[in-house]
Amino acid sequence: IRNQVDYVLILGYTGGWPKSWLAQSKGFVPRFDPSIESFAVETSWLNCIWFSAQGIKDFNKRFNELTKRRIEIYPDFSELEFSFSTYQKKQKKMTKRMTKAPLLQVHMRSFMLDLDYPIAPEWQLTN
Repeated sequence: IRNQVDYVLILGYTGGWPKSWLAQSKGFVPRFDPSIESFAVETSWLNCIWFSAQGIKDFNKRFNELTKRRIEIYPDFSELEFSFSTYQKKQKKMTKRMTKAPLLQVHMRSFMLDLDYPIAPEWQLTN
């Protein structure tokens, strides 16, 4: 079954109390802390990490280091893929986050837009 199913770890926030409370308001998500980071490095069957670009500070640096460490320690493990969500970041702000140094050097699986606001007319589907 290991080759038939993807195992995706959903990572939460890295901030303090007010931010963490808001992040957990939709349901529990594990905090991205050293123990979860070690789990991601050391778990051979883990395929993917899903995260919110808004919830994890310096995700580019931290995920670059995580994937490098996983490859160095366990070269026979499959490479992790990453899926991320924007959560209401405007294009300019999201582009800035995604292109700041160091650049995110991981395999990206998907990019999710969370549209909790009215869809722009040019994005609406027609019958």
